[in-house]
Amino acid sequence: MQTERRHTPYPFTWEIPAGIAAVAALVLVLGARAGRAVANWSVGGGWRWPMASSLFSSLPAVLGGDAGAGLGSALPTAATPDQVMGWVIAVEVLVVILGVVVAVYSLRRWGPGRLKGMATPSEADIKI
Repeated sequence: MQTERRHTPYPFTWEIPAGIAAVAALVLVLGARAGRAVANWSVGGGWRWPMASSLFSSLPAVLGGDAGAGLGSALPTAATPDQVMGWVIAVEVLVVILGVVVAVYSLRRWGPGRLKGMATPSEADIKI
């Protein structure tokens, strides 16, 4: 149909998928950090975000259930490992659902199956 009339001047290369994968990985890492922050906040430890230098290096400890990994100071009240993992999983599920919704919307809006043009009302008015 319309795809025969259109051409793309740029070839499909690795940069776009690599950029999407990097953003998805960063969002998942930030989702794990947000889940840990919500776990600590829910038990009265306050909303704490890690230092930038330990954002990635302390991620394995957070995924292991450590409520204080990567934080600059000790928590007054820390969440248990089960609470940390529960909140991390809940936040990650929400992040994945939101990512799927954004991907579906983006593909419908800008993807290969998008509607490529509409006739104006005067162009569509056919007099027989």
